[in-house]
Amino acid sequence: MEKLAAFYPEHIKKEDKHFFFPVMEYFSREEMDRMLEDFYKFDRKLIHDFFRDKVEGYETDK
Repeated sequence: MEKLAAFYPEHIKKEDKHFFFPVMEYFSREEMDRMLEDFYKFDRKLIHDFFRDKVEGYETDK
């Protein structure tokens, strides 16, 4: 766990500064907006699925 905790900050920094933002220059504003909207849709569904699964798990444990 210590190795993982030490690894992540540098890894995230590398992704943010040397990958994510430079890659964004290859997309048009419309493409970026569409990707962001797709991400929001995915994220909303993911959180709903997570909590639905939790509730269903509690219901079946009764």
